[in-house]
Amino acid sequence: SAEDPQPAEAVHEEVRELQEHLGITGTVIPDVYQRYYKLPHGIYVSRVADCSEAQEKGMVAGDIIIGLDGKEFRDSLLLDEHMDSLEPGQSVDLTLYRSGSEVAITLTWGNSD
Repeated sequence: SAEDPQPAEAVHEEVRELQEHLGITGTVIPDVYQRYYKLPHGIYVSRVADCSEAQEKGMVAGDIIIGLDGKEFRDSLLLDEHMDSLEPGQSVDLTLYRSGSEVAITLTWGNSD
């Protein structure tokens, strides 16, 4: 039998800012996957760069970013607008969804290496 599709395979929209500024590779979760898997709106983290601050703070592949600085992301436009307003060196508070629970971490914007 065929396996159920995984969110990471639903390459819908790469969120390049996350990779450039935080060392995270992520994809906006399409609505069909949100409904099928009962997932929250957000960015599915497919990879966390080795030795990045995100990795040091405990972020792992499979986490879903559901908030940034207290803002929920229902679509990528809101995410892009907020990220465009961030300055290098600024602290950003991420809200993650992991295994049914919310996890909060703080990272430095622009500190991807």
